[in-house]
Amino acid sequence: MDIVVLINNLLYCRSPRLVHLDLKGAPPKVGYLKRLFPLIRQMGATGILLEWEDMFPFKGPLSGISASNCYTRHEVLDYHTHCQGQRAGGEYSLHEVLDIIHTDKGSEIEVIPLVQTFGHVEFALKHPEFSRLREVPESPQALCPSLNASMDFVEKIIDQ
Repeated sequence: MDIVVLINNLLYCRSPRLVHLDLKGAPPKVGYLKRLFPLIRQMGATGILLEWEDMFPFKGPLSGISASNCYTRHEVLDYHTHCQGQRAGGEYSLHEVLDIIHTDKGSEIEVIPLVQTFGHVEFALKHPEFSRLREVPESPQALCPSLNASMDFVEKIIDQ
């Protein structure tokens, strides 16, 4: 299958056609995303690139990098809270993450998580417990690739 074809002297990207949704800051509600995904598919997209950063409900040693308005562990596991939509913060619960990812089955669209690794990890490196992993000590933008601990950190993020 051709990636780019010429139609009426215009370049047309046949596949893949992705929409990038940046969920940090003011994340849309799960119900909105569930209605949005089929619409995006109808408009010709083949996938959605979801950028989570600190809106992802990290757990364990990474729990501190989730947004300050994150769910408690009890809320994350409480399916009824999720179904009722009773939450004050903008953080996604684990159930909501799974719900978002599984929405793609109904809309025939691929959901691709964008996981920041060595660059654009300010959301994590701004915290004192991870500042030792910075490439430049004064800047929380990038991980230092020569540190073994940086690779461990990346693996932990991906495993979540």
